[in-house]
Amino acid sequence: MKNQRVHILTSWWCTNDCIFCMDDKKLRNFISIEKVTKNLKEWLKYSNEVTFTSWEPTIHPKIVEMIEIAKDLWYKTIQIISNGRKYKDVNFLLSLINAWVTDFIISIHWYNSSLHDTIVRKKWVFNDVLKWMVNISKLKKDYNLVFNTNTTIIKQNYKEIYKIIYFLEKFPIDSIVLNVVIPQEEAYKNKNDILVKYSNMALEFKKLLLFQEKYNNIYINWFPFCLWDELSTMIWFREPVSFEQNWQNFARHSDNHSLDLNEKIELSMINWKTKSDECTKCKYFSDCEGIWDSYINLFWWDEFLPVK
Repeated sequence: MKNQRVHILTSWWCTNDCIFCMDDKKLRNFISIEKVTKNLKEWLKYSNEVTFTSWEPTIHPKIVEMIEIAKDLWYKTIQIISNGRKYKDVNFLLSLINAWVTDFIISIHWYNSSLHDTIVRKKWVFNDVLKWMVNISKLKKDYNLVFNTNTTIIKQNYKEIYKIIYFLEKFPIDSIVLNVVIPQEEAYKNKNDILVKYSNMALEFKKLLLFQEKYNNIYINWFPFCLWDELSTMIWFREPVSFEQNWQNFARHSDNHSLDLNEKIELSMINWKTKSDECTKCKYFSDCEGIWDSYINLFWWDEFLPVK
């Protein structure tokens, strides 16, 4: 499967309690090491890149062993998506690097503790954030690491996105990914407090064009092309395609908007999006995956006009 990456969903636990969480908080379990081994062996025929994710992989008691299994199977890229809180312990961070993590994606949602810790609904988290940013920055060059960040854009931070970009650009970050909220589960429960219309968000994203021109490392995830044509080079679809007991999925790379599915794989999250009849007139119709059903139920279609 060209330009795909295997995702291993490691656990249904997290050390944060984010106001925008898209996951079902009723689930509470860890994937077994046996299932990880089976999945990694089976899906190596489709991709030699793997991501360990969901919810918080660093709290899995056997996360280092999982990474070592992927290394022994000759996965070329081994990525981990995390809130980064455990990376304040440089020895734990080194245990992941020595096991052969090559890429780190870490969440950060503001540039100071007051708002960041309100968003994740845990105290003192931003203090951990500063420690892991320093730790990874120091190790990045010596270990040839890829260092990316995730920031979820909500009502509380969207009007000053440029401030967090300015803060992040002080660190040796390869890519800054801005995630638009997926309105489901906890995020949907908190919809009145956190959701912003895409058209309002687009006006703020425009302020990032100068940063993008200078650094060329800002990507907007899950945002429709039609709302700001100028932003099309920054928009990055990274939807997963799930299969087999929700413990694994494939996710496309940012440079590949087409999706070549094996017949055994069933669409999951992509099926939660929709397009209108007007969308067929848009020049981005084949690239765009539509709008979340739950978003349309809240705001309807009025803001989405086809780009000719």
